[in-house]
Amino acid sequence: MNGFRAELLGRILGLNGHISVYARATQHIPDYEMLVNRIRGMRDVVAVAPQVQGHGAGDRQRRRRAGAYRGMRAADIRDRKLINDNIKQGSLDDFTDDSVLIGRRMAQRMGLRLGDLITFINPRQ
Repeated sequence: MNGFRAELLGRILGLNGHISVYARATQHIPDYEMLVNRIRGMRDVVAVAPQVQGHGAGDRQRRRRAGAYRGMRAADIRDRKLINDNIKQGSLDDFTDDSVLIGRRMAQRMGLRLGDLITFINPRQ
């Protein structure tokens, strides 16, 4: 079971990490870069990656799918070995801050192909 446990923890922590810092429900973190640097400077911290999370829908040619979304800077995504090692189509070479990585199942449900444009719909607007 040790191999299974190590693999499971590696996958979970590879995406989610050991700790998450959130703003209060209706607020945001005003100077998140200062907070990132402060956490990065703590003893035994290996990596820090700020991100935004939310729920909404992606839409492409009336194929709308709801889901949970996570936004990260392109540089932080490139640093995630678990993500890099599991890209099946495309590459992070041309990935920018306004690019999107999407899972295979969601792409199939929406009829997406590499390079297609999708629209994000925020339910709070």
